[in-house]
Amino acid sequence: MILSLATENVHPEVLLSFKTAGSLLYLTVIGSMVGHTLFYWLVARTNPVFPSTWLYISPPIAVGVGFLFYDEAVTWITLLGVFTIIAGTVLVNAGALKQLLFKKQSPPAVLPKDAA
Repeated sequence: MILSLATENVHPEVLLSFKTAGSLLYLTVIGSMVGHTLFYWLVARTNPVFPSTWLYISPPIAVGVGFLFYDEAVTWITLLGVFTIIAGTVLVNAGALKQLLFKKQSPPAVLPKDAA
């Protein structure tokens, strides 16, 4: 931040804009709070490798948010990259996905009846 202040023109009005506040709110709530909660939830329910895919899925989500809320341009090569990331992540983690989606419920424990 100090290097940026020393090397770039500072425009305070940009720091107080809706887009800046929205971006900061998104990064705080979705990027950090929801992302970490999802990560630990997946660690508890799957193998430890599967949750690490958040690092790969996060950029396609950011592309979608930029497109929807900030009118950022999305080219065909960007879409190709997004689909490649998602397809690769699904293929690499197919076993963990099956475990998470088709996890069998254990039958309820049967308690012995008391002979009264």
